Amino acid sequence: MAAPVIHTVGTGMSYATISAAIAAAGTVSGDAIEVYAGGVGNVYAEYVDMQTSGKNLQLLGMVPNRGITIQRNAGGGYVVRAETRQCFVSNFVIQGLGANMAGVYTVYSGTLFNCELVGPGTGTGVVGGAYGRIINCIARGWDGGFQCNVGSPGQFWHCTSCHNVSYGFNGNGVGSNTAYGCLAAGNGVNDYRNTNTQWCVSGDASAAGIGCVTGFNTADFVDYAGNDFRISQAARLTTLARLPGYPLVPTDITGRRRPTREHVFFAGAYHCFEQPTWGVGELSGIH
Repeated sequence: MAAPVIHTVGTGMSYATISAAIAAAGTVSGDAIEVYAGGVGNVYAEYVDMQTSGKNLQLLGMVPNRGITIQRNAGGGYVVRAETRQCFVSNFVIQGLGANMAGVYTVYSGTLFNCELVGPGTGTGVVGGAYGRIINCIARGWDGGFQCNVGSPGQFWHCTSCHNVSYGFNGNGVGSNTAYGCLAAGNGVNDYRNTNTQWCVSGDASAAGIGCVTGFNTADFVDYAGNDFRISQAARLTTLARLPGYPLVPTDITGRRRPTREHVFFAGAYHCFEQPTWGVGELSGIH
């Protein structure tokens, strides 16, 4: 079995655009596309269509901490369409600026990892993920945050959804779509809607599943108004956003190791402070 081929996108690389790398005859299923600095200010203004190609690819942002943006200005639909089986998209800001536009559509075992989805407030949703896995991602500024399709189970792991006009997470059916270890607060209507929540945290009463806690205060973020959704160090002693059990993903959206001492983790895309250290008695009463 041949080793996967790596294709490069960016200034001085093999391709100037992501779309050109996907469409190239030499790019086949199983290959990886690494996206480096380029575009205009590291913004790639294009529609990334991984569906039409029919190729199962890895799409990897190579500037740390989501330093590359994929942006679509008009046309409706999606910014990134990763609808083929087993696509993997990681480490991008994905921004939709047009009306009736969603950020990413990932289905059929596709995975979205360590991405920040930024909307204009008029889009119809961020992620329609039938059978997809959405991990360590943030959704903000859309009509709705994360959404899965009816009858097609999807999973959200360690995601954060804030500042959306309507819902934070919409599972379209409690029995099929599940959020694990997620954090939603400050959404206009529901933090979780029709979603099977487990070990989740919400700012309202909508996280009702196993191990969930409600009533999270948006003031417990570092800077909610400024879209900094880390949990503040000042709040770590009192916040409800810490849950017993192993984290599903050992690192957060920045690559920081999540704590495992006493099997306690913080909900959402971020671990809340620099090192996994705990004050004396800090963990009492939560086992």
